[in-house]
Amino acid sequence: PNEIDEWLLSKSSTVNDLIWYLEIDIQNHIPAECTIKYDNIERKIKIKEDLKLEGGAGSCLTISNSGYWLRISNSCLEKTFDISCDEDFITTLLYQKNNGNTIYVSDNTNSASSLGTTTEKVNVKCLKTSTVCDYEGTLWAALALNKNGNDINAFIPYLIALAEDNKKFFPSSFLYLLTGGEDQYNEIVQSQKQGKYWEVTASPYKRFYDSSLGMLALGGGSPDVESVKIYLLSIQPKEGCWNNNNIRDS
Repeated sequence: PNEIDEWLLSKSSTVNDLIWYLEIDIQNHIPAECTIKYDNIERKIKIKEDLKLEGGAGSCLTISNSGYWLRISNSCLEKTFDISCDEDFITTLLYQKNNGNTIYVSDNTNSASSLGTTTEKVNVKCLKTSTVCDYEGTLWAALALNKNGNDINAFIPYLIALAEDNKKFFPSSFLYLLTGGEDQYNEIVQSQKQGKYWEVTASPYKRFYDSSLGMLALGGGSPDVESVKIYLLSIQPKEGCWNNNNIRDS
């Protein structure tokens, strides 16, 4: 398994489908001055009373359209940013899909007292087939790598932000297994059909496959899973296989 894990991880690459922001929040919501260091150069910005940013932070960081965050250039995603402010502060990373409206907040938030330092670095990967991120492949590989005890946190932002574009692969079932998120749980439960099975819109694999994913995600003991078990067993033919002896579905 270690060799397989290493092979899968060797296919990981930087994701260009996301926009990343650095957020600096002054804990008492008062004006402050902050220093951001990268490439061994310090840049200073001001946080005004309305919490908007002022100043220049170099070519890697530009003030976002909203004025509250610093957008990280795609060419600087591998860089490390050290932040220090003259008031108590918090830093975190935000991200969104290219041309998307939803802003996602990174799970990691760092805080420091006045003149202390926090460090932020984008950590996002996908698994690529040739030169293109393979969303379905990354779902399955992240699940397998996680089961083998590997750190798969770098895949989560990509999988979450691109889930809306890939609903046909039932991403909420994978993401609930990987993150335990309440949103993913609710989506799984609410998408069940007639309390009997799952079959997501435009699914390439249809009812039996999707039902298996839903059952795997929710696990044994869930009433939603029990109802699917009853349904599947009620339509199991005497040969034992489902869907006209389809090996994959069975």
